[in-house]
Amino acid sequence: MIDLSVFTIALQVIHLPLVASNVVAWAVAVTGSYAMNTKITFGKETLGALSVGQYLRFAASGILGVVVATTVLVILSGYMNIPVAKLASIAAGFVVNFSMSHFVVFRPARDA
Repeated sequence: MIDLSVFTIALQVIHLPLVASNVVAWAVAVTGSYAMNTKITFGKETLGALSVGQYLRFAASGILGVVVATTVLVILSGYMNIPVAKLASIAAGFVVNFSMSHFVVFRPARDA
């Protein structure tokens, strides 16, 4: 919801270009997503503790997601209206971001 709201404001109110609007929306949403993932989705793995290093890995892992989402958005916006293309791009980005979070950022610690 944050992604879509910020994207819409950036595109329709501030009149940023499509790609810039998507990147700005991602930048705003990534912080909230990190906090929710740390506290809820992967709370067992993180014990709910926020960490600068983990946040930086999360943001870095999200770069692949924003690249995929932006690519989907740009391609689909040529074939359908932008709000529908944006929703499809959010879905594509979610799959990538969740996979990166699960397998890279919040992976369980290995037993020594």
